[in-house]
Amino acid sequence: MHDRKVIICLVGTMLMSLALLVGCGDDDTTAPPADDTTRETIGATGGTLDRSGEASLAIPAGALGGDVDFTMDENGSPAPMTGDRIFATPVFDIGPDGTAFGAPATLTLHYDEGDLGSADESSIVLYGNDGGGWTPLTTTVDEAANTASADISHLSDYCATVPIGEAAEGVYAILEVLRTVNYLGIINYTDMITARFDTVVDPCNVHHALHPDSLFCNEYRLNWDPMLTAYLDDSLDPEFLVPGDDYTFEIFGNAEVPSLTETITMPLVAPYVTNIVHDQVLSLDGFTVEWAGTNDGNVFLGIIPQGSLEVVSFETPNDGEHTFTAQDLAVYGSGTYALNLIYQNMELIEATGYDPYSFISAGSLNVTLVNLTDDSGSIGPDGGILPLGADDGQLNIPAGALSSNVDFTADVNSSPTPAPDGWAFVTPVYTIEPSGTAFATDATLTFNYDEADLDGNDEDTIVIFTDIGGVWTQLTSDVIGFLDQVQAEIDHLSDFVAMVEVLQPAEGVYCVIDITRQPSEFATFESAVVRFDTVVDPEPVTPLNAAGVDFGLEPMVWDPDDFEYVYMVNPTEPLTLGETFTFTVGADADVPALTQNVTYIAHDPYITSPATGYPTPTVPYTGFNVEWAGGDGGTVRLSVTDVNEDVAYSIETENDGLFTIPSGALDSAPASYITVELECITTGLISATGYDPNSYWRTRSYSFVLCMLEE
Repeated sequence: MHDRKVIICLVGTMLMSLALLVGCGDDDTTAPPADDTTRETIGATGGTLDRSGEASLAIPAGALGGDVDFTMDENGSPAPMTGDRIFATPVFDIGPDGTAFGAPATLTLHYDEGDLGSADESSIVLYGNDGGGWTPLTTTVDEAANTASADISHLSDYCATVPIGEAAEGVYAILEVLRTVNYLGIINYTDMITARFDTVVDPCNVHHALHPDSLFCNEYRLNWDPMLTAYLDDSLDPEFLVPGDDYTFEIFGNAEVPSLTETITMPLVAPYVTNIVHDQVLSLDGFTVEWAGTNDGNVFLGIIPQGSLEVVSFETPNDGEHTFTAQDLAVYGSGTYALNLIYQNMELIEATGYDPYSFISAGSLNVTLVNLTDDSGSIGPDGGILPLGADDGQLNIPAGALSSNVDFTADVNSSPTPAPDGWAFVTPVYTIEPSGTAFATDATLTFNYDEADLDGNDEDTIVIFTDIGGVWTQLTSDVIGFLDQVQAEIDHLSDFVAMVEVLQPAEGVYCVIDITRQPSEFATFESAVVRFDTVVDPEPVTPLNAAGVDFGLEPMVWDPDDFEYVYMVNPTEPLTLGETFTFTVGADADVPALTQNVTYIAHDPYITSPATGYPTPTVPYTGFNVEWAGGDGGTVRLSVTDVNEDVAYSIETENDGLFTIPSGALDSAPASYITVELECITTGLISATGYDPNSYWRTRSYSFVLCMLEE
């Protein structure tokens, strides 16, 4: 692995910002579900207790006098690791406790390189604990297989460990001003200021956190965030850093952390890659990276394998272009990588009481996930990626899906089976061969589409189809709208294409009337919108204008950006619950006259717990209570949406102010942000001459809170 100090001085704690992509490790252990015990009965002839992909115990013949019922579990509350080492794997409790072997058994633990921090694989040592403290074992490390093995004579708790890092000469500090640049056709910035203090020199993990009395950077107070193991700015604005400004850290010290004042200047530009999009397939024969945001000095271009901190970085002038050659990429195989572009000012901190490798930095980070592959089309048991044309998509075949090498091809079918009624092709039809090839583990098929090819149809209806015997069959698909991609899991090869559902033409004018109320403890926000369309879809597709729309209070205003009539209610004069409002539509050549009564909701509950605020409240997977005000009758719809905008849980329940999200309800949601939503809705159809019978009105109360879902 690369020398720790080289990595520190090269990219600093920007590695922390890549943690979700590259799996920056920690020393936590997490208890598995209660029924996750591995069991095996082994006798005098020997055998293996195998916890697939995590740990195994090979017991030789003659080591046991008779049958023993073995178990293996993760210990969610192990004894703390002592000395200068940390856990690199979960702690495994192997039972029956105290069982002794007549001949040594071999324990093998699998580790993830992303959990090693900056430690080298060769430094891994297995430890055992039979109740008398942790004891090191003579360990053999297989770096190719990512395993560490040791012979043991009895059963107890076992784990793999790595060194914490070299002891700091004083306090090891990292002070960082960082702008993360996201580019998906438009530029989006996420700014943060962080500070970290440690007793050891490690750029990725805080192992022995030190805490000053208080600290500031310019006008921002930095507060301790246990999830990031760092001090974080208290700004509520995602974009607040100013290029060219000076940022001064004021650290008010104590017995642990010396006082310190350090200043760094934010660079004038924040470069971002322009010619490569997320998930693009790139050739291992070489490719060129282009970026905007050129200036004096150099940038660092790094290619980082997922699940690793093995940084291979190229320093190159900030002139907007760099070419990776086949020789540069020779150390990589086919797979997914993070291509990071870093531009920063950095200075070492030279102050009494601080380690000489401490530093302060200010700069930007742009990350693009890319897929590197060779161009031969041959993919084997290790998996790989097959591109679909130059940029139509890709087939990602995971490791273990194939038992031997297969020569794949992906060609456009110029004479495909026609699209079924009500659907239209939005990508070319690809024939992927060898036809009929089956995968032991599902492969992921991704199509890239162009919104201009949707002809006004709803991109949320895009589905991948496969041709089975001349009949198109839908596959369960996920639309990733901000990337203009759709994905599906496949278990065999055939013809594939992405299609969009063709919208139903309206029988007359399709109209939607919608009043939304968003109550809270502090204020109530309300709005009314009216839309007219030639097709049946709640969102404007081919919008129509009326001669005017009146809400009964005053005329509504046409919004040319969202293609709808809007009325924003004065927050100090909220609408009356249960009231009936009359919408009047003036006739013109496209839209008939309409008078429609709409009954407002009778209740407006809003969530009080979990409470909205900063920091984001955390809730457990095992279930939690949702409480709300306004629980005075009727029913409400309670939903939980995960970070992928998928509904993880939804239920209609009594509007009584309390509901408990049950254990197991959110098992499908990733450990990340969730949105808890509470709705109270009334609705009805619009029946009028010249209007589509699917036209409707709706009034609703809507309350939500953003939470962090934790195991």
